[in-house]
Amino acid sequence: VSFEAGMYQLGGSVVHLTRAALEGRRPAALHDHDFHELIWVQNGTLRHHLQGRRDDLAEGAVIFVRPGDAHALQGLGEAALVVSVTLHPDLVAGIGARHPRLAGQLWWSAGPAPVVLFRDPRQMAEVNQAALRLERGPLDALAAEAFLAPLLSALTEGALALPQGAPDWLAAACA
Repeated sequence: VSFEAGMYQLGGSVVHLTRAALEGRRPAALHDHDFHELIWVQNGTLRHHLQGRRDDLAEGAVIFVRPGDAHALQGLGEAALVVSVTLHPDLVAGIGARHPRLAGQLWWSAGPAPVVLFRDPRQMAEVNQAALRLERGPLDALAAEAFLAPLLSALTEGALALPQGAPDWLAAACA
């Protein structure tokens, strides 16, 4: 998926949803992109490769990959399935500009790695139902924001604002 100028104008799409079974072999290289990506582990376990580290993430993990974050995904064990929602950067920038509560969190984090949060099975069922509505809809900015608003609100509700440059371990402990 790319949201370069020509593709973005083609049909006005600002969001794309993909479900993918992950292969078990190690990725050849990390990649980055010019769009925001929301990934969640639907089933099984994945290994998220990053610069200088790798994280094993189980079902319920939600990853906020920013433009420029170099990463790769690898399935661990059987039936590793992820859902990826890619979003045009202008859409995400607009949401962040309108909602100051998001500053420093999720895609707006200044941390060195993508933010990873966890949802329990009931919460994941809600995310999946919202994803089905998104997938069956017009895939425009309004549909994308209708999908994102409840999720972003729930994930930042009562979140502790950490100072700039707070270590990853502290952010994880607070989450």
